[in-house]
Amino acid sequence: MRIEINGVGIAYEQAGAGEDLVLIPGLGGSRHLWGAQLAGLSRVCRVTAVEPRGHGDSDAEPRPYSIAGWTEEVAGVIEALELAPAVVVGSSMAAMTAATLAVRQPRAVRGLVLVGGFPCLAPVGKEALEARAVLTETEGMAPIADVVAPGALSPVTAQTQPALLALLRANVLTNQPRCYAAACCSLVEADVRPLLAQIAAPTLILVGDGDGVAPLPAARTLREAIPDARLRVLPASGHLPFLEQPLAFNRALLEFLGELPPIAE
Repeated sequence: MRIEINGVGIAYEQAGAGEDLVLIPGLGGSRHLWGAQLAGLSRVCRVTAVEPRGHGDSDAEPRPYSIAGWTEEVAGVIEALELAPAVVVGSSMAAMTAATLAVRQPRAVRGLVLVGGFPCLAPVGKEALEARAVLTETEGMAPIADVVAPGALSPVTAQTQPALLALLRANVLTNQPRCYAAACCSLVEADVRPLLAQIAAPTLILVGDGDGVAPLPAARTLREAIPDARLRVLPASGHLPFLEQPLAFNRALLEFLGELPPIAE
């Protein structure tokens, strides 16, 4: 499905009925990475997986990309599809989008879940993303996929679940190199630290115990900066626990949903 937001076609997938859950994938991700949530959580929620501009089947242009631009488009999807107030889940880079949305559109966000999130990149991370952007534009997605896919999973999963590794690699390969490079550049410039103290929505921070991309210290930084945020570590998983340990991830989301105040009539 697609919807036009501010002249940009945004792709999404929706399943189920009930309380609204909005899922946003991270850098180079697509709605297909949320398959276990669309299938499992749609039994009790209306689940909407949104593909940011430049990702999946959403429009690639205009560029450059930014957290602010993605936030505006996700807010437009929530308004157009009448999803508010929703529990918004952002993975990795999209945790910045979700956090920004919670501050800019507080009435749209009933609860906030940040998965493998971080407030900004350290200098070494910025250098790595800048180099990745150059490599992508010169050599395409294949060398990137060979690094990103195994790095996003826990070491044990990467070694013992070749089918899951192949699925993730295939997802990375679907990216248009110029779009992926532009997204890398946007992440280099992104910094949500000034916004975190302004988040009023109940917040759950989820991190895999084997996350090598945004490990536990990054999750703790978010917890310390966001008022009353809770941190939960998911075992036997890496940067994408919703893909690697879907049952445990879904259970954590359902528990969080069950603890939220009822929606005001």
